[in-house]
Amino acid sequence: MRTPDSPGLFLVAAAISILALAACRANIGGQELPPSAATQAMAPPSVPHGPAQPPLAVQPHAETDADRAVHTQLDRAFAQDANLKDQAISATVDGGDVTLTGSVQTAKQREKANEVVLNVPGVRSVANVLKVSP
Repeated sequence: MRTPDSPGLFLVAAAISILALAACRANIGGQELPPSAATQAMAPPSVPHGPAQPPLAVQPHAETDADRAVHTQLDRAFAQDANLKDQAISATVDGGDVTLTGSVQTAKQREKANEVVLNVPGVRSVANVLKVSP
């Protein structure tokens, strides 16, 4: 019977560590990781020296042709609406999901913007975060 501190358990743990290191160095998505990547991933976190680094910027998504078409129709619809054409409304489209940002003067305009978006073909949902600023 083996005990938890037997050499067999140590060998199994060592083998698992070697396999994990080998997997880290394997091709991922067709690109070879640099040899230091695996060891950096296993290294303890270091304490940063000097000023704090800014967070990484979120990369904007690549708008598809369908999203561009929806965006164009939204711009046109807002420009044609007498109550919304002079408001500071921005829209982003991702897979038919629209997010409205900016500001309008009344709660009625905020509701109307939502209605306009929902009447554009290709829109799946609306996240309306417009602020009412009289």
